[in-house]
Amino acid sequence: MRHLAFLLILTLASAVAQEVSPKGAVAALAAIPPQYTGRILQLTGDKGSPEPSQWVIYARVGDDDDSSPSTVHTIVVSNGQVISDNPAANLLQVFRNTGYFGAPDIAEDSGDVFLTLTLYATANNKVVNTISYKLVRNNDDSAPIWTLTAFDPNGMEIGWLKILASTGAVIDQKGFPVAPQIPN
Repeated sequence: MRHLAFLLILTLASAVAQEVSPKGAVAALAAIPPQYTGRILQLTGDKGSPEPSQWVIYARVGDDDDSSPSTVHTIVVSNGQVISDNPAANLLQVFRNTGYFGAPDIAEDSGDVFLTLTLYATANNKVVNTISYKLVRNNDDSAPIWTLTAFDPNGMEIGWLKILASTGAVIDQKGFPVAPQIPN
């Protein structure tokens, strides 16, 4: 029975992976104004089930050298539409060691990594109610990394996964000691 459930999830995963979700992270990045293209510092979404109702994107405008003004903006996207775009006070220091990324750096969208988390939860007999998503590039030489934090129906954290946005490889986890067995 567990093998059958895994095959069903795998089948759904491959079907969903074929198209970009209009509520997914890549769709949110496609909605932002062009001055932010390739200048994303972080993307977050809370209470996803599977997708959050809003994505919060932190992006930098201005030059990288210290002689010209540069600002971090907070952009909120919902259903593929920008609903706010405001300068964020004092965040440039917070993102000092963060590299930029854009939609072309993301081979694994939020729906793809959600399915990976679902497979890990199933393998560990855990029920996921909501997910918090965070996508960040630690420096310009690394791939962006998804951090998905899973919560049970009572709102308690049950674990997290760190997944490379470029390949979908799980690189770290907490709370999911059993990796899913992929049938041949």
